[in-house]
Order: sequence, then structure tokens, then C-alpha cells
Amino acid sequence: MSDSKDSDFSDLFRRLVQPANQTIQPEDDNTIKKIFDERIKDLGITINNAVELIGIEHKSLIPILDGTAKRVDLVNAIKLSHFLGLTIEDFAALYTGQLEASVIGQIERAKKGSYLSTSLDLKGLKSENFVKNINSVESIEERVNTFFGLNSIYDYSDIGVKSAFSRSKRDSNALMREFWVKSASIQFRNISNPYEYDRQELIELLPKIRPYTQDIETGLLTVIKALYRIGVTVIYQPYLKAIQVRGATMVINGKPCIVLTDYLNRYTTLWHTLIHELHHVLYDLEEIQKRQVHLSGQPDLFLVNENKADEFARQYLFSIERSKQILPFINDEVVVKRFTDSAQVHPSFAYAYYLYDLTQMGYANAWGNKLAKKIPVCQASLSLLNTRAFEKDTLKESIEYLKRVVFNV
Repeated sequence: MSDSKDSDFSDLFRRLVQPANQTIQPEDDNTIKKIFDERIKDLGITINNAVELIGIEHKSLIPILDGTAKRVDLVNAIKLSHFLGLTIEDFAALYTGQLEASVIGQIERAKKGSYLSTSLDLKGLKSENFVKNINSVESIEERVNTFFGLNSIYDYSDIGVKSAFSRSKRDSNALMREFWVKSASIQFRNISNPYEYDRQELIELLPKIRPYTQDIETGLLTVIKALYRIGVTVIYQPYLKAIQVRGATMVINGKPCIVLTDYLNRYTTLWHTLIHELHHVLYDLEEIQKRQVHLSGQPDLFLVNENKADEFARQYLFSIERSKQILPFINDEVVVKRFTDSAQVHPSFAYAYYLYDLTQMGYANAWGNKLAKKIPVCQASLSLLNTRAFEKDTLKESIEYLKRVVFNV
């Protein structure tokens, strides 16, 4: 008699573990209870037998089967999924599908919270006053969706430039860089410059740009309008302390696009950045197009011309030779003005590059020199370019302003 019982048990155990090497493909109308009922029917056992075989308490099993369990122990989930011949992923999908709406909502909220915390630097965005409450999933979701014009918060991952941010683990600075670049790329895509980029026209335009540095209020805007008409789109976005990006060159819709910032809040740096980025447009565009974006001020292993771009901007605006010539007279404002007029640049460039050269020679406090006060800040030049994008409810507001006021389209 004992041998007969042992044989029956061995046969049942064989039938029980056999499906574990297979997986059931869940159907649309499947539920855990339906699969469970079919399983014990196939095995010819009762629910009480199953409880003993699985090693799960009856009071724990029933709420899982009917979807009323508030929490499911992971070990129990693994045991039950094995008994049912399901992968743990399919078990989880079936289980969440049969939960009450309120519980599903809690799970979705947790999912969104996890997504937001890994896709955005919430503390950084709060410090920039982009979001107000980093503890509210709902308010962050609404802010990001409204700002970028998204139907779903998960669409944030699909915005704009992806290749530059392909690392699986990203620190807070990388997340802020990504946010900054996504914002710029949306603006460029929606501005959608209709003019074809012509490299030869840019080469011909460059010598004509320098005199416009003398007009603090409208010179930069005039140059940006001219660049737009040869296929180069230039916008301004605020400098974010966390990422230290002074400017960027992107390729959007096959055309070069430049982002300026108010890095250091110096008028001269604004122009230096523009010419620096134009060097990238002229000489690095093919490499940038492969990766869609280059951020100036950030390490870039792919572009070897960062120093050349700086040298180009320096030589173009106020060369080292000119700095040497004016050096003996740098404290004579009248002589500096006459000299920079002949060079067709604003006098502040003589002072800015003089102070820069001092820092290169090891004078740590060079920018504390009284001559630094002769360098204007950025505000006047940016007054018509600054849409205060990150303060707006939507990027669409900034885009419409730029199209109407800056690019006249």
C-alpha cells in the first residue's frame, strides 16, 4: 500500500514540475485564477493539495488569485509563478491587470516617480525654479508635459538628441545637460529654418561680423538674423550652473544650429562663444552631425578642435598680436578706444583678452582688476533674444516669440 502511495506521489510530482521548463503564453482573457484553476484540474488535485505542494499559506494564496492582495510577497510570487508555468514577468503583468483601479493607480504613480527621478535632475530643476515641488509626482509630470508639449511623460525620452546621452547610468549633471539640450532641440525643430545652409556664404559673411560687436544693443541680433538667412539658426538659453555649458552646436534637420548662453555674464564672452561655435560649424560639422550635438565647455573626446575653435575666436575678435600692441596703453581709455575702433571691435575686447592673458600667466585674481568693470554684462545684447524659456509654461511661447521677433517668420 505504501509503495502505491509513493508511486502516486512520484507521478504527481513529475507532472507538477514538468511544465516548469516551459512557459505559458498569457492570453488576453487570462487571469491568475483562471490559469490556477486549469492547472489544478490538469493535475487532478484540490486547492488544498496545491497549497501544500506550492508551500504557500491558504490565506496568502486566495487574495492573490482574486486580486485583492494589497502586497504580494516576492517569494510567494516566485513559488506561484513556477507552479503555473509562468515567467515572473508574465505573472506580474497578469497580476497587475486584475487589480482594482485604485491599486493600479498607485503602481503607475510609483512607476512615474521612478521614471522622473532617473530621467530628470529634480533637485537641479528646483534650484533653477523650473519645478516647485520635487515631492509631487503629479505636479512634476504636469510641468514637464506642458512645457515640452508631451502627451505622456514617457515621451520625454524620445525628445530630440539621443546619441549624446546613451549611457545607461547618468549623474545629475548629465541629466541637466540632457534637459538643456532637449529644450534647445525642440526650439530648433519648431523654428525649422527654411533656408539651406551654405558654407561658402558663411565664409563670406564672417569678415562682415566683427563691426557689429561695437553695437551692444542690436549688433548681435543683426548678426543672428543674417546667419539665419544662410541656414545657421542661433538662439539663446540660460546658462545652468550645474552643467557649465557656455554654448553648443547641433545639427537639426541637417542644418547647423547654435545655442549661446550668458556664461560668466560678459558681453565679450557672448561674442567669443558665437565665433567659437561658428568655427565648429565650418570645420567640425560632419563629426557633430554623427552625434547631433557638441557642447562647448564640456569634455569631448570626439572633437579635437576645441582649442582651435578658441584660437580662431581670439584671432578673429582681437588677436594676440593686437593685445601685445595695446598692452603698454591698456590703462589709457582714449588710446584703447582709438585702437579698438581701428580693429572694428568694442573696446571691452582689449580689456577682456588682456585679463584672460593674465590668468594664463598665473594671475589668479586677474578678473578682480578694475579693468574688468569696463566689460559690459550680457543683458542689453540679450534683451530681444532672451525668451526666458525655463520660466515659461510652454516652449511653444518661446518658439512663437523667436519666429516673430527674431527671425521674422
